[in-house]
Amino acid sequence: MADAMIQSRDKKSEKTPDKKASSVDDDYLRLEDEDALLFDKPKESKTRSKTSKASSKSAAQGKPPSSSTPSTSKAKSSTSSVSGDANNNNEMLDILKQIRSEQVKTNCRVDNMHKRIDALYDEEYQYDDENQNESDCYDDACDEVQADNEKRDEPPSKKQKSDSCEETRFASMSKKFRSGEKYAPSINEQLANNITDIFRNGISSERFSDLMKDEKLQRPQNCDGLVTVQTDQVIWDILSPETKTVDNKMKTIQSVVVKTATVMAKVINKLDLMLEKEECTEHSNMLDDCMDSLALMGHANRLVCLMRRTLMKYDIIGEYGHLLNATVPYDKNLFGGDVVKTVDDIGKCSRISNKIRGRGGFNSGFRGGRRPWYFRISAGRLKNFINKWEEITSDSNILDIAHKCPIEFIDGIHPIQNQATIRNIVANNNDTRIIDAEIQNLLNIKVIEKVKSIEGEYISPIFVTPKKNGEYRMILNLKKLNEHVEYHHFKMDTFEMALHLIKQNCYMASVDLRHAYYSVPIDEQYQKYLRFIWKGSIYQYTCLPNGLASAPRLFTKLMKVVYATLRRSGHINIGYIDDSLLIGDTIVECSLNIQDTVKLVSDLGFIVHEKKSVLIPTKKIQFLGFLIDSEKMIVTLTQDKKEMIHEESHKLLSRQNSKIREVASYIGLIISSFSAVDYGQLYYRDIEIEKIHALKMAKGNFDVNMEITDKMKKEIIWWSCNIYTQSRVLDRVNPQIILQTDASLSGWGAVLIDNKTGGRWTPDEQKYHINYLELLAILYGLKSFESQLKCFTHVKILTDNTTAVSYVNKMGGIKSICCNTIAKSIWFWAKKQNVWLTASHIAGTENTIADAESRKFNDQFTRQMCTEDLERQDNSYFSSAVMADSSMVYSGDADVNRYTHTGYGKERSTDSSLQRHCPSIEQNIESNDMSCIRKQFIDRGISTKTASIMLCSWRKSTKKQYKVFVKKWFSYCRERKISEVQISINIVLDYLTILFENGLGYSSINTARSALSALGLVIDNVLVGAHPLVVRFMKGVYNLRPTKSKNICVWDVSLVLNYLRKLSPVNMLTLQEVTLKLVMLIALTNATRVQTLKFLSVDCMEKLRDEFVFHLDVLLKQSRPGYKNPDVKLRAFPPDRRLCVYTVLKEYIKRTKILRVHTKQLLISYIKPHKAVTCSTISRWIKVVLQKSGIDTRQFSAHSVRSAATSKAKLYNVSLADIMSKAGWTNVNTFATFYNKRIINSNSFDVNVLNN
Repeated sequence: MADAMIQSRDKKSEKTPDKKASSVDDDYLRLEDEDALLFDKPKESKTRSKTSKASSKSAAQGKPPSSSTPSTSKAKSSTSSVSGDANNNNEMLDILKQIRSEQVKTNCRVDNMHKRIDALYDEEYQYDDENQNESDCYDDACDEVQADNEKRDEPPSKKQKSDSCEETRFASMSKKFRSGEKYAPSINEQLANNITDIFRNGISSERFSDLMKDEKLQRPQNCDGLVTVQTDQVIWDILSPETKTVDNKMKTIQSVVVKTATVMAKVINKLDLMLEKEECTEHSNMLDDCMDSLALMGHANRLVCLMRRTLMKYDIIGEYGHLLNATVPYDKNLFGGDVVKTVDDIGKCSRISNKIRGRGGFNSGFRGGRRPWYFRISAGRLKNFINKWEEITSDSNILDIAHKCPIEFIDGIHPIQNQATIRNIVANNNDTRIIDAEIQNLLNIKVIEKVKSIEGEYISPIFVTPKKNGEYRMILNLKKLNEHVEYHHFKMDTFEMALHLIKQNCYMASVDLRHAYYSVPIDEQYQKYLRFIWKGSIYQYTCLPNGLASAPRLFTKLMKVVYATLRRSGHINIGYIDDSLLIGDTIVECSLNIQDTVKLVSDLGFIVHEKKSVLIPTKKIQFLGFLIDSEKMIVTLTQDKKEMIHEESHKLLSRQNSKIREVASYIGLIISSFSAVDYGQLYYRDIEIEKIHALKMAKGNFDVNMEITDKMKKEIIWWSCNIYTQSRVLDRVNPQIILQTDASLSGWGAVLIDNKTGGRWTPDEQKYHINYLELLAILYGLKSFESQLKCFTHVKILTDNTTAVSYVNKMGGIKSICCNTIAKSIWFWAKKQNVWLTASHIAGTENTIADAESRKFNDQFTRQMCTEDLERQDNSYFSSAVMADSSMVYSGDADVNRYTHTGYGKERSTDSSLQRHCPSIEQNIESNDMSCIRKQFIDRGISTKTASIMLCSWRKSTKKQYKVFVKKWFSYCRERKISEVQISINIVLDYLTILFENGLGYSSINTARSALSALGLVIDNVLVGAHPLVVRFMKGVYNLRPTKSKNICVWDVSLVLNYLRKLSPVNMLTLQEVTLKLVMLIALTNATRVQTLKFLSVDCMEKLRDEFVFHLDVLLKQSRPGYKNPDVKLRAFPPDRRLCVYTVLKEYIKRTKILRVHTKQLLISYIKPHKAVTCSTISRWIKVVLQKSGIDTRQFSAHSVRSAATSKAKLYNVSLADIMSKAGWTNVNTFATFYNKRIINSNSFDVNVLNN
């Protein structure tokens, strides 16, 4: 119907063209076009726009329509009066309600909406909310409804006239408000001058106030539209102070328009009453002019309302940006009063739009397209909210930072840059693209600006660093400038302080600030020191940049005022830079905390990052990279942090040497995890000590390689093996008992309640520093009262030595190696007894009892170890002590020594005499990379090149095994001062016997025998490993300690297959799930080792019709002369697509295509930076799948996949030749002995009988 009316009207207007246009009409149409662009109205045809304009011109000249049909004339008149009635808010509200109802009921109109959305998000026409070239027309669906309501919504004055009157004065009001003469006759000269003066200079403020308060300007009772529109309370509460201020100013302007319209409405009403009594043509024309004026005022009122909405767009998130659209009605409230219902309707529309537009459109992510307008911020926002800052603080320093932050240079001397030091930034193509994008983004939000070179400027380089969310942050490298910035000590809230605020079952939330530093404006006179050059152009920061040395202190000072204000309201919070942790005992308290915090930071000018913030109270939250659980009262690392530590540990363990920088980075990584790892500080100082020593030798050069020593590896292994199970307890009980200790140069003393003990130092111990002796006294005291202390979980130690306090509380230190050793021994004892220790300082005058015990001895109860024991025993701290009371001394010297050994790692020396306090013996041993074997070859006259080739006869894993026992052999020989080469069979047998006595099994001793043979040791013209006496010895070892099979059965493959079936469809899985499924399917279908999986490469991959084939040209474990590596074939499996490795591999290649930057290896990490993975990572992936399939990974390793796959193949009668070919075996006994195992059957007879 609407289309038919439009076509009919267009035809009529074409028959009566008008060449002259009214200036008022043109201006109005121009305003309407601008208004439509502002609120994103859809584009319509030019014909429609011209038709509407022609119709307006025809009405302006008073020409009758060309059609003689009265009904058509009425339709024409009603259509032209649509915008005229827009000034009546109540009528507009009714019209729009009918529009909503019409859209729901009419399917064709819904289809039209869908078509518009399709066109809006078409890839060829990207939506741009700032495109000012789009034209505007009325919505076809609105025309029909508005036309139908014209006749019903006539003014009351017309109804007083005769029903036969076709058109009254007021009925033509909506038609004629667009009309006006282009050139009007001149008016009274004095009147014209007065008008010019008033319109240019306004009136006095006193007169303005009087007019606004004049009772004559009160609106008529039945004119609901003559009111100043108020902002809905729901919207008002979320507006920023800046927006509220501007909106109040706009309301003042609107009130003037409304008051003026009120006067005009009363004048029109009086004229109408006069005309009813006396017909007068001149008065009639005067009434028409007044109605035109009133119509323009009504339209001006509407434009003010729409402009007020526009000014609020930065405070309303993009999803509800349609609230700003002109089609949303307003009455006495700016958004119609029922904002909740309007938002609900928009939400429904948005969900439909999202389904239609897919992943494209203007709401795409930052990296995928242009940033939406609601993400754009203005840099240095705080200066616009300085009034609010003045309400919460009077500190001039804080206000200066918020208004125009200065840069404090040392002694106030501004730096002068040597122009010769300015260098152009060199970047690769990828970095160039990233920097270009980041510079454009920063320009858009006015963080930086393009400037010209001036005297005194300071140019710094730039670089980009990736964020966790995939974006990049551009950093201004102010290292040189920071040398001139004054340093001020300041305190920051720490994560440890946050943990002290956590209570059992409390609720938590967090508020993160978007572009926090960029909210702080930099004083203009200091902006020239924050410049950089890119592609020949100079840019400068206008706000606080990342990289300025004083930035953390300045921003922390700002936020301390914010948090203090909230704490005065009774809220519990803590902040670190732009992150904050909000806490409440109940969910209501936490919710109020969130509400007040968000409101205050918003009022102060900050922007809350909703995606990073946690605005719903929870008992488990991530804060500063840690997971806090108030229900379990523990702190744990995030999964990403655990995997990072695990991978970095494996990287270092796989190397013999590494750059000092890489080791330092690893140390920093594990130190950053201490807050979530109870005993983390026990396992890093040997790495730190080695790093410091290497850095001294390298004269501070971090790019020099350093050796990964055995001490370092022991601690790295601990992190690698334990990182996934570590946590920190928050609700540790208060100390339950107090132990006081003291040491003198004579002896030591300890007091536990009423019990006392002490003893003399040995002559060797007396040589140590008093700090060492104080720690040793603590250790002796703990061991002496072990039987009493093991009943408690938290022991407090009081000592008068601050160094001892520090070393105990920090679980060691790096200043003194011997003190660190004792501190670790203390904590190893505590860990074994499941006791937590806390050390505190006590004044010497209050520690008199323990002090007396360290000086007074009862020699009747003393005992010392013999000289032989002192020479043979390692770490003989407790055995060598002279105890004061034998009944209170820890009994069993051998047990003490065993504990001391195990405290330093699983590996024990071949002989206790090989271990000493002084590490000088180990430092002289050349065995890091088989160099000792190389030396033996060279000593025999073999050239260096030949020796290198001969060393390559052993694989890397073999060298790793041999290295341990070669090192032990050299230690054994040097301890006895005998030659490592010219030996007798008795020495060899004695060495192997020591290994046996230390608990080594047949396999380990056999490896030691092979290592000696690798050295080329010959006795009686026979290699030492093949000597008859050595062979006889090994048989005896086997009989005494026979080798036991690790597993005699293997897990059922069907358990894993059932789990893999659940990971479907593959295109809906995450990259992690696709990776795990692919690795397990390859391992099962090819019975491959993890090593083989690692060597799969896209370069050696061949794609056939129904399979992928990998041709391996690398050395595998089974590779040997004359042996060809079997191809890895991944065939399609049509019977069950859920287990089709061919399909999974295709999806994996598709997903990882853009992630492969520097590697051709098939398997890459599913977490950034997506590097090639090692065998350890692949093994861990396999174990993850096994664990999720319900298989005990403590019993079965990743290598068990070979046994499981081949055993099942044998069970289903696959030929032995096929199994051996697939697995790469040449000997039938290999499969039969080591891999063909019984499959665990969970549905066995006895299990089913016993199950309920």
